[in-house]
Amino acid sequence: SKEIIAGGTYLSGSEPAVVFAPGAAGSGAASGAEVDGPLMLEVSWPGGARTVVEGVRANRVYEIYESGAAVAPAVDQDAARASMAMDDDDMTIGLFGEAPVDHVHAENAYPDFSYQPLHPYRLSRLGPGMAWFDGDGDGVDELFVGGGAESGTVRLGWSGDRLAPVASGALSTSDGRDGAGIVGWWENGIARLAVARSSHERAPTPAGEGDAVTIYAFDGATPRRVGGIPAWDSSVGALAMADVDGDGLLDLFVGGRSERDRWPAPASSRLFLNRGEGRFEADESAARVLDRIGLVTGAVFTDLDGDARPELALAREWGTVVVLAREGQTWVDVSERWGVPTVAGWWNGVTAGDLDADGRMDLVVTNWGRNHLYASTSDAEHPTRIRYGDLDGDGDVQVIETYDGGTAAGEVPRRSFSMLWNEFPFIQDRVKTYEAFASSSVEEIFGGRLSETAVVEAAAFDHVVLFNREGRFDVQPLPDEAQRAPAFHVSVADVDGDGNEDVVLSQNFFAYQLETPRSDAGRGLLLRGDGTGALSAVDASVSGIRVWGEQRGGALGDVDRDGRLDWAVSQNGAATRLLKNVAGTPGLRVLLRGPATNPQGVGAQLRLETSSGPGPVREIHAGSGYWSMDSVVPVLAAPGESATLWVRWPDGRERRYPVPEGAAEVEVVFEGGESVDSGGAS
Repeated sequence: SKEIIAGGTYLSGSEPAVVFAPGAAGSGAASGAEVDGPLMLEVSWPGGARTVVEGVRANRVYEIYESGAAVAPAVDQDAARASMAMDDDDMTIGLFGEAPVDHVHAENAYPDFSYQPLHPYRLSRLGPGMAWFDGDGDGVDELFVGGGAESGTVRLGWSGDRLAPVASGALSTSDGRDGAGIVGWWENGIARLAVARSSHERAPTPAGEGDAVTIYAFDGATPRRVGGIPAWDSSVGALAMADVDGDGLLDLFVGGRSERDRWPAPASSRLFLNRGEGRFEADESAARVLDRIGLVTGAVFTDLDGDARPELALAREWGTVVVLAREGQTWVDVSERWGVPTVAGWWNGVTAGDLDADGRMDLVVTNWGRNHLYASTSDAEHPTRIRYGDLDGDGDVQVIETYDGGTAAGEVPRRSFSMLWNEFPFIQDRVKTYEAFASSSVEEIFGGRLSETAVVEAAAFDHVVLFNREGRFDVQPLPDEAQRAPAFHVSVADVDGDGNEDVVLSQNFFAYQLETPRSDAGRGLLLRGDGTGALSAVDASVSGIRVWGEQRGGALGDVDRDGRLDWAVSQNGAATRLLKNVAGTPGLRVLLRGPATNPQGVGAQLRLETSSGPGPVREIHAGSGYWSMDSVVPVLAAPGESATLWVRWPDGRERRYPVPEGAAEVEVVFEGGESVDSGGAS
């Protein structure tokens, strides 16, 4: 419908006419052919009269006169009010409701563009990460949120109706570095927490000085520093844990995000083997594949091929998604074997989940979506590029953004003449006017100096699912609604309790350089799964998710133990948010009791089997998505009658446990694989 208005637009008004596009059968409208089927035009006049014109045809101009209009019947106001009234049961209630959180992330100012003036965005604005983790062993998860360079990690506890700060001990001490990824684990009766330290904002220190990752242990309820992994020449971000060598201890992957002031030169990541008591030793067998692997943004360990040995999936900026596997004592890149797309993107986060309930773990990978400047000028044949190197001989890495301008000039600079002129005064010798600049290629502007540069490129910007088809990936984009904003964290779980895995995304990015508009079309997004792999976006009026800021880390966990997964999301320089699940169907909480070296069962897979068939597989991760960690207490769909819980423990042993009818929580004990204790009935 359309309305005739007088004025109403900015200092302007349109003529009293409207145009309708009636659609087409086939491609008729595009070619001027008439539309099949009858059309009707209805006009409601301001005085209440109504005109109906039957037999309207396309490609015609109609003048409608009020003089022949029929008087519309009087409206029964009482009946109209009654028809609009809704009982509480009829009203749409958001799946999530807001719960107070007494925390605001403090982001200190940092002059990124003083060090790399042509950097497209601020690397200092990439955090914080977060983790649900029960550090004091009371059975209730706490939320740990990374801090800025001038603040430590914050620990928030559930007080019945809100998240509020609790004693953080050594966590609250800052060493001048941004907190990045966070993971927690229990080992031999002691809770431990690892916090990655970004060195982007701190002057480089000699190798081995300072922490890349700080390790904390909990003395009762108080965390204290017990060690650290020495820094190397890469600033770090993502953390993920799994038992990669089969000794029962959780080993630690540390993702290299960038080299300070040398972006986008490839960074180095590291894998550290757990030697017990908080001591980690570099895995030299992994160094060959992880050295200069690129700008790693997200990481997750997941068993893709069902052999009970985890693969490592990595998201990379200016690169492809990577899958690494340990074969014998050597780590190898198996991305090509799995059919991972070879088009580079700006990937942000990665997690694993069984979206199509076929028993195999699929990957969900976030990117920057389609709604930004770079996506509109790029495709697989014409990627967006950055040329980088020391162009003026001062030892600093400088960047030149380029793209295919669609003209005879070919590859052209993306940044304005004035910006390039300020950074590279020598181009005035080759290009003296704005007109000359507008018609010149990057080669014509920079000449032979380009031969000293390296190149990275990207053409893939969609957020995607990589469906696991028995050893090969089938790549599908997330729904269009998800592509409207960049996304960082991604979690997979059954959020609404219908038995199908859903996807939750954190969105938005504002910290671009001044010539690029901010990406703010997201507010957090729930994608509802149907069990076949299809996902549909849930409107905020139904999901209840309305987070308007720069969302970064995210984590799912049942903080109040009501059998419904709640979602915490961090914002850069803004309030941490907790979206309490108030309308989902309560499910079954599963408490894994593994061996002493891995009591939470990190790496285990679970699946409910009922008379209607098996549900999706849920895998326990320590570190996933973007710099974050979901709770290790999974919530599965309410089982109904005659349900069995299938568990494959991290060492590969498989067991089936009967689930007591009506159980709201079960405890599954590793020893012997025989006992299941009901923790309550509904």
